[in-house]
Amino acid sequence: RASKIQGEAFLQDRPFAIVFSGSDIFAEQLQYFPLSICFPACNETTADECRDFIQQKFKDVSKPPGPYFHFTSNERFGDLVQFLVHTCGHIFVKSHLDVSGLD
Repeated sequence: RASKIQGEAFLQDRPFAIVFSGSDIFAEQLQYFPLSICFPACNETTADECRDFIQQKFKDVSKPPGPYFHFTSNERFGDLVQFLVHTCGHIFVKSHLDVSGLD
């Protein structure tokens, strides 16, 4: 659960990335297992709506800047690498701006 993960001490006040690989498989499985099984309040049915619901759950319990999200299918590994490089660069620059008081 998002609140349990975000509540962990090592994640407090630290940016982190959530990589949701296998989004194609996720969309396929929603036909058989609706997200409401895990999240009873979830009324969303399409893969995009369910993905947005999960993303919002993490945002609701996160402090700024909040988590970085990446959704990809298993076949698009290059997109994942590009996302991780970009995210790490953003986190590095932001942390140095914070330290220098320039955020």
